[in-house]
Amino acid sequence: MINRFKPTLRATEKVDLEGSIANLIRRLITDPKFFPYRNCLNCQHFTEGLEYCNMWKAKPPAKVIAFGCSEHDDLEVIPF
Repeated sequence: MINRFKPTLRATEKVDLEGSIANLIRRLITDPKFFPYRNCLNCQHFTEGLEYCNMWKAKPPAKVIAFGCSEHDDLEVIPF
């Protein structure tokens, strides 16, 4: 027997979920520093204009800039 009932969200939760998704998409598009993955662009150690890593005192390879490294220190982490 096939289940014909599909789960549906309550109206309030649906609005909250849609709003959260819309905010995430808007932030991804408008804020170049925000990216859900850890990489050089959202790392405290990276100087974007010079493409220079202050941790390693060198210009990272493109793959490291895109995907980050083990010493990543997030720009948006609040220390308290």
